[in-house]
Amino acid sequence: MPADRQAEFIELLTKMHDEPAWGEVLGLFQWTDRFVTGDDFGTFLQEQDTRVETTLKELGLV
Repeated sequence: MPADRQAEFIELLTKMHDEPAWGEVLGLFQWTDRFVTGDDFGTFLQEQDTRVETTLKELGLV
């Protein structure tokens, strides 16, 4: 995704995240707020890929 479009989406999602209604939904469903964007989100995805791959190997599924 081009950098300008990425920035546009990050801005939009950040605005949505910062709305009081989102805080209400988090509380209603007892969700943990783990909102991250940009490079932090990329790192999170890489960590999850590694975690899933390791688990699948341990289970003998790959």
